[in-house]
Amino acid sequence: MELFKNQAADGSSATFAHFGGASGLLNFYVAGDLGGGTLTVEAEVPDESGFVPVAEVTEPGLHVVSAAPFVGRVTLAGATTPDVSVWAEAESAKVTARVREDV
Repeated sequence: MELFKNQAADGSSATFAHFGGASGLLNFYVAGDLGGGTLTVEAEVPDESGFVPVAEVTEPGLHVVSAAPFVGRVTLAGATTPDVSVWAEAESAKVTARVREDV
């Protein structure tokens, strides 16, 4: 799922649900320029009163988070002139089929 597309300023994505899958792994694909900022993967706290950090990213690339199911978002902060796109992808039959098609 696409969380940011050519994000050009600090801000947070819409929330997403990570259901864990068999492995509990969640891939974050970060492409473009973070503009010197930090992208933080955040999880909503159980009482839904806010978010806590799960992982921080300062460079483009594939970043893997190991976590139990959670509701999350990504937040870009401290950036100057960013142009970044971010996707999240968990283990699923759809993802496996896409990867097999690419081989």
